[in-house]
Amino acid sequence: MKKNTILLAIAMFVSSVIGSTTYAQIQAPATLPYYQTFSMGNDFTFVNGRQVNKWSEDIKTGTNDRFIHVIPDNLSTNQPTMQGNIVHAYREFSIPARITNATLKFDYKAPGKTFKVDGHTLGSLLKVWLVPTNYGHNFVAGVPIYGAPNANAVLVAILTEKDNWTTYINNTLNLSNYAGSKVRLLFEWTNMNSAQGPFGAIDNIYLSTSQQMNKLASPSTQLDIQIYPNPVTEILYVKNLNKKVSYSIYRISNGEAVVNNQINETGANFINVSMIQPGYYTIEFKDEKGQVLDVKKFIKK
Repeated sequence: MKKNTILLAIAMFVSSVIGSTTYAQIQAPATLPYYQTFSMGNDFTFVNGRQVNKWSEDIKTGTNDRFIHVIPDNLSTNQPTMQGNIVHAYREFSIPARITNATLKFDYKAPGKTFKVDGHTLGSLLKVWLVPTNYGHNFVAGVPIYGAPNANAVLVAILTEKDNWTTYINNTLNLSNYAGSKVRLLFEWTNMNSAQGPFGAIDNIYLSTSQQMNKLASPSTQLDIQIYPNPVTEILYVKNLNKKVSYSIYRISNGEAVVNNQINETGANFINVSMIQPGYYTIEFKDEKGQVLDVKKFIKK
């Protein structure tokens, strides 16, 4: 009895140090295509526990652009610290049946130094994982995510030593093992005790199937159409039109067409989007023959 009491006390102490978040934590799955700029809020779950350095949502200095990054003690500034830790930020997705490859794209910073020990990269690391629903290990702050043979998470990328914003893109992300089920896209930040801030940061996350990416991509032959402001509340202005065009506005979350209309005059034009629900959209411009001229993305506040 005394032994069990001691073991329970040890377990409670460990939990108080690293925090305790299980895989079963509730999060409504997102669908593809997924586009997250954080301009309208954050839907990622942070697994920070009691770690000194924590994932947090913030605004880039001198802009209105929101993003997520790791900062000490959830402060509003990214000041140097000498504390080592491991923290996670993830989003769960519902993957369509029969899917094979997808495209993953995001902007990131991964500052700090790394070094090699017995073939392993240590130091300040931003790791990108696919974590399945049957992940076979503890899911807590302070504990790294494990791939085979210890568990079944899949390591997508290890990103290091990038002090400035850099774009990561993977056009052949294998999602076939998760087709018809759920999986978590997880960003894991690790820094050793000797590492100083600033730390990892993420923005402009895009995940889609290859077919969806082709539909949303801008065509190779197009007008240089410009839309503004972006994000928009009521009026979306359109520049550089020199012909009559039709346009369709699609909701990125499910590909639904919410507006189909025409612009008849050349020069400066505008589109009233006040009736559209807040969210992420693409607008596709076509000429009178149905040829796609351009595709743009925008955010409706």
